[in-house]
Amino acid sequence: MKLTTKILGLAATGITLAAGLSACTPAPTALGATIPMAKTVVAIGDSWTDLDGAPAGSTTRWAKQLQANLRQCDPNARVLNYGYSGYTAAQLRAMTNWEQAIREEQPEVVSVELGINDYRKGRTPAQLKADLDNIVGRVLAAAPKTRVKVWLTPQTQKLKITPKAKWSAYRQAMRDVVDKYDPRPGVDVKTFSATAVLPDLTSTKTTAALRAVWAVDLIHPDRNGHIKLGNLITTRMGTCE
Repeated sequence: MKLTTKILGLAATGITLAAGLSACTPAPTALGATIPMAKTVVAIGDSWTDLDGAPAGSTTRWAKQLQANLRQCDPNARVLNYGYSGYTAAQLRAMTNWEQAIREEQPEVVSVELGINDYRKGRTPAQLKADLDNIVGRVLAAAPKTRVKVWLTPQTQKLKITPKAKWSAYRQAMRDVVDKYDPRPGVDVKTFSATAVLPDLTSTKTTAALRAVWAVDLIHPDRNGHIKLGNLITTRMGTCE
């Protein structure tokens, strides 16, 4: 049966890597060796990953920027997008299309970006942890050699529902899942901190620097923020040979 997926288009015209950043930045292993640049990436997530429903003025997604960067190394590189706007970890867990794609494609890297909607809709950190644990376990069962990147997303603002726990508890739940899997021999599960590009929004007062990377809704990155995220995660993809 044909998979329903959003395969990103060709490298976006006019989008370049940030100054000083190369798509071929080495990704060293624990032994000091380097990992070949990923050729296939599966991206699982919510509206930050989704190519549809971008906020006004945000025509670029980090996943599209990542693919443009990877294609500087291999013109056939692909990012298979399984991002769904508004989805919680529980909703992503209930899906099987991303799992089938991982089993069939055997990607070098799987990106897992979620949690904001769990936070927004009042789901608990324990619920998020259980769902993420299930997702990561299924990713590794489908492709044992894949490298998994679990996003630690920033705290956003202007959320419709005030959660009962602070965002730090949700991020810790995600770290706990990574810590469960990463020590296992032959398993590569790491966190990817988006706060290096998009700092936490702990107030509705925004500076010019924050407005340069956050969309007006203060929930999503803007175009510049997505480009910076795509460039940053490129450095986790391996070395161009």
